[in-house]
Amino acid sequence: MNWMALFFLLAGIISLSSAAYLAQQVSNFLASAQKARGIVVRQETGNTSTSDDKQEPDKTTLYAPVVRFLDEAGTYHEFTSQVGSNPPRWPNGSGVEILYDPKNPETASISMPLVLWTKPLILAAIGSIMLLGAILNIA
Repeated sequence: MNWMALFFLLAGIISLSSAAYLAQQVSNFLASAQKARGIVVRQETGNTSTSDDKQEPDKTTLYAPVVRFLDEAGTYHEFTSQVGSNPPRWPNGSGVEILYDPKNPETASISMPLVLWTKPLILAAIGSIMLLGAILNIA
């Protein structure tokens, strides 16, 4: 086995293992999460570079909603979504369904499959590509 195949194999195994771990975390969260309605109170901004040209990168501003919700104990909490977009997917004042951990209400997410499963899916795709690379380098 050449070193390139070994690299792809190890990277694929690590990526797929990480994807499985994150998928289990999401499943555990969904099993115990409570539903609530939240309101988008503001947008957090972040930048991403969309160009390979290091001298003139195209910067895109992403807007991640900050959501305020009331838990079942009557306490208000805020969280920032892990997923941003441009234009903002949820404008300020929008109502959104959220899921939160009743034991730790600061652990919350907008109730949308794409938001919840993005990280495990990306790691699974990367791991699959790496394993395919390993197979092609062995052959």
